[in-house]
This record gives sequence, C-alpha cells and structure tokens, in this order.
Amino acid sequence: MYHVSVCLTPDWDGEKITDLAVRIRADIPARKGEPLFLINLVTIFKPFTELSEPMALEGDGKKLPLLMREEEKPPIKQGVYVPETSSDGWTLCYQLKLAPGGRNPVFDLGYEKGGMNGAGMTFMPAFYTEDEVEYTLSWELSALPGEALGVWSFGQGTVRRTGNDRTLMETFYAAGLLDCVRLGNFSYYWFENDRILDNAVATSQIFRYESRFFRDKGEPYTIFVRHTDGDEIRAGGTALARSYMYLYRENEQLDPVWLKFLFAHEMVHNWIHLKDEPFGTCTWYVEGMAEYYSAVLPLRMGVVTGEELADQLNRRAADYYENPKRHASNGECGAGLMADRELTRVPYGRGFFYLTHADSRIRQATGGMCCLDDVTLVLNEKFREDDSIQNEAWIEEYGKYVGEETALAEYEYFRDGGLVIPAVDCFGGAVTVKKEQGAVRETGETCDIWKFYAEE
Repeated sequence: MYHVSVCLTPDWDGEKITDLAVRIRADIPARKGEPLFLINLVTIFKPFTELSEPMALEGDGKKLPLLMREEEKPPIKQGVYVPETSSDGWTLCYQLKLAPGGRNPVFDLGYEKGGMNGAGMTFMPAFYTEDEVEYTLSWELSALPGEALGVWSFGQGTVRRTGNDRTLMETFYAAGLLDCVRLGNFSYYWFENDRILDNAVATSQIFRYESRFFRDKGEPYTIFVRHTDGDEIRAGGTALARSYMYLYRENEQLDPVWLKFLFAHEMVHNWIHLKDEPFGTCTWYVEGMAEYYSAVLPLRMGVVTGEELADQLNRRAADYYENPKRHASNGECGAGLMADRELTRVPYGRGFFYLTHADSRIRQATGGMCCLDDVTLVLNEKFREDDSIQNEAWIEEYGKYVGEETALAEYEYFRDGGLVIPAVDCFGGAVTVKKEQGAVRETGETCDIWKFYAEE
C-alpha cells in the first residue's frame, strides 16, 4: 500500500477564499519516462482550476522535470505527467487562483461568500497505480477566521482514508465559515442561510433510513451546498464518492418536499451500482434505481404524503413520456449525456417506470412474497464482490422470478427505445395510475402519458 499526504492551504480576502496552495507528498515510485499522475484539463466543459504557478515536482531533494502530454477521453481531456528522472518519493506543489463557483455539474472548485467549495475533478490529480493508497488530508487554516472549517467528503479536519488512484479527484472539498448538521456518519455543510437547516435535519433522517435498508457499512456520507447569484444556474447538483454537492440560486424558493425526493435520490447512489461503461450501458439501472427508491423509501418512512408522491411522479412522467427523445436507445442516451438535456433525462424515466413494472411482475410471480427489494439487495452484494457486473447480472436475478427469456426480452425492448408502462404495486395503495393524453415537448404532437393520483 502506498501513502499520500495532502495539505491544503487556503487564502482569505476578508469574505471568501481566493487562492489555494496544494502540497502532495507520496511514496508512489516516480519512474523516468513512465506516467506518474494525471489531471483533467477539461471535465465535460469545466477546465482545470487556474494555476498561479506551474506544477513543481521534487524528489530526493531536487527538482524533477516533468513532461505533459494531452489525451482525449470524451467527455474528458486529460493531461498526463511523466517525470524525466526517477525517485522513490516525491512532493508535488502548486498554487490555484479560484473563480466564482459555477453551474452544474459541480466539478469546478470555486469561491462564494464565506469560503470555497467544489470537486477534486478540476484541481486534484489521479495517480498511476493499481495498489490501494492510504491518504492523509489536512488543512492549514491559519489565514482564515478562527471558526473556519476544512472539510473533505470523508470528514472534517485531518482525515485518513484508504482509497484508490482516483480518490482525491472523485471527491468534494469545502473550507471557510461553514454551518453544519451532523448525525452519526452523516454530515451536511453549507454557508450561512437559515433556510437550509430544516432540510439538513430532514435529509439526515432519510439517510439513516436508507443506510439501514441498504445495509450500509457505516462509511461517512457528506452533503455540501453551493449558492450563486447567477440566473442561468439550474437547481440540482452532482454526486461523487460518498458525497453530493447541491447547487441553488441565491433567490430560489427552496421546496422542502422536492428536496426530500432529490436528496433521497442522490443518497441511493451510495449503494446502487452496475458498471456503467460506456455511458448508457447501465444508466437506466443506476439512475432508475435511484429514482425508484427515492420515491418508495420516503413513502415507507412516512415523510411524504400520497398527494406529494403523486405530484412528484407526475413530474417524472412528464419528463419521460412527453420527451421528444423517449424512443432513443440506451446507447444514444449515453452518447448524449450532458450534451443533450432531453437525452440525458430518458434513462431516469425509462429505468424508473420499468422498475415499477418489474416490481409488479415479481410480486405477481411470488404471490406477494417477494418484490424488487429482493433483487436489488442481491445485486448490491454481487457488485461488492465484482464491480465489473452489468446488465447480464440484472437479467439473471430478475429472470429467477419471471423467467430469463422474459427478462431478456423486456430488457432488449427498452434498451432499443421501447416505451415502458408503470405499475403502482410498490406504493402500497397510496396512488393510482391512469393512461391519458399528453403532448410531446418541442413538437406538440399527441402522445400517451400515465398520470398518478393520490388515493383518498
């Protein structure tokens, strides 16, 4: 196991963090002519944070010259750094000049009043090693007010964490005058806003329920909040390892019910996985399951009403059934990820409504003795044992209840763009569903849409 020590030193201009010094020490061997680390020069459309000074690598008490080559891996452009001399241990230092926090996806590191926050995707490296890495991340906050905090996805202050080559990159960071709600292994951080507190408390309760249902191992989970004055910013957020960053407009009215569904969805991503490579292969499952359990579990908890659920389901139905790209294949949806808003939406609705159908089929086949939960929890365990499993694992487990031939035929139908029809068994009688007439966005043509109604 290798060891990497990271120290982050932010600078304060009186109301925000404008600059950040990064120092990384590692015992990962640097070998002449072999890639040592990479950064994302561009992540989708987010550039690497501006460098005030070039990256400097030192080893054995002397500077190690670095060569950098660019590699395209759409939607990411990478810079691969190769040392020109060898060293068994090294230190990498660089200085960042921050810009205001930007819009979704929250892959940038940016400032706002009170401090800074963002993702390692655009300011941290990933290393060329297949071995586990023991990370120690610390903050040097002497330039900040005394009550300032430094937080990583895995904890506050100095944190030790075993991870992989991409752990620094695929996590969130925040520092400054942060408010916080903490409950067990759950934490929620934001900059001053009294409207956030109630949602932080409600979300902690949902996390506790979900973590019990999904048999969580007690790992830390952290939510960060970014606010902005920009009118062009759309509410929402971005999920990374054991963490999520929510972004909202400064003057936005925060809908407490919608936020329950949003955070319930994002937190499900801690536990639900199939290998979604290339994008689109298993997006229907990853996002569909998050949609499914973000509706089912808050209802089981009793933190949403049937009327609130029906309203949420109708939003999802409109997103899917009135989508002009609803017949795009899974592969086409993956290719359009983030670039085409309508294509990006399809797997959410397709996966969700198909999974309500699958749940109903399982209940019927077992006389109500089993449901989708039984398949989900088995697949979660299988993924822990083998993180390369994909759709074949779903077909196999679902096929145990409905027959593998049926499971395969259903999968191939919606994979190629077939329209899926919802069922409501999973909602325990809280809602009913009816087929009605809708209108396709952009074209206005008539289409079938399934609408949900709360039971009296």
